[in-house]
Amino acid sequence: MIKINSIYSKPELNRYYNYISSQNSRIHSTGTFVVNLLNKILEKQNESVRVKDFKTLLTMKFDELEYLHDAIDINSAISKAIINDEENSKKLNTFRNYYNRFFTTKPECSGNEIKKNNISLIQDLGITVCPYCNRNYINSRDDKSGCEFDHYYNKKNYPFFALSLYNLIPSCSTCNRIKTDESYDFCPFKVNSDEEVMFKVYPPSKSSKIQLYFGDKSQKNNVLKLEDAYEIHEKDVAEMFLKEEKYCKEYRDDLISLLGGRDNIGIDFSEEFFDCMIFGEIANDGFDDYLNHSLSKLKKDTYNYIVRLRVE
Repeated sequence: MIKINSIYSKPELNRYYNYISSQNSRIHSTGTFVVNLLNKILEKQNESVRVKDFKTLLTMKFDELEYLHDAIDINSAISKAIINDEENSKKLNTFRNYYNRFFTTKPECSGNEIKKNNISLIQDLGITVCPYCNRNYINSRDDKSGCEFDHYYNKKNYPFFALSLYNLIPSCSTCNRIKTDESYDFCPFKVNSDEEVMFKVYPPSKSSKIQLYFGDKSQKNNVLKLEDAYEIHEKDVAEMFLKEEKYCKEYRDDLISLLGGRDNIGIDFSEEFFDCMIFGEIANDGFDDYLNHSLSKLKKDTYNYIVRLRVE
């Protein structure tokens, strides 16, 4: 629902690759086997794209991963024959299961303390709120837990991408559990998409509701059931409308008058100043830090609607 505009730093990508490669003596050979298998499928399907090596598979950006995904027809007879081969299937299953090991346990270390893999990754991205729902915080409380990751392309059908970083969406446990293996139209790492998610809200009434749109399409029945989740936040929307009613233009003009008039106080008491005092930093024109403020997308869209209503 919210795009992750930050990317992993080069040191973190190198750390991740080195961490994965060092966990046991077979992981690199298994990863290379998977790369060769993937390239074999692409070759058999007469696709020109190829994966260079294991590190490339782990660290390629989402647009490259999406292109690779779209090039693979996993339902073709060619793909099924290769994937279902007994030896290939066994290796793919081993590779798929590496995810649980590398993302749920703390690495062995001596000397300097090493963070858990998922904690290091989420801290490098610099986000603390689930990009799927923009409701739940995903920061770690200690060094034993950490945020969950959803496989955007599920690892059941696409075991090749089980450890690919930009296929792993940092998420809250609720979104991860609800999405399961289902496909979802919106990938937070797909930053080049022109389609935006927007909340449509209504002034407080018995029929008030919150609707979620992805581009121009309603998301009422989307996989993550976000409209259901946001029903309880109708009170947050109502509170913003009540604030707008209470601290209306007449109230602001009266306050300015009590302070000696606009000519005496200068431009400090602008509309944006009042709005920031009343609605918080989401009223700033340039606010876009949605992934560190819970419910901020809903509040920003509600605020923008309130501002439009002032001139209608």
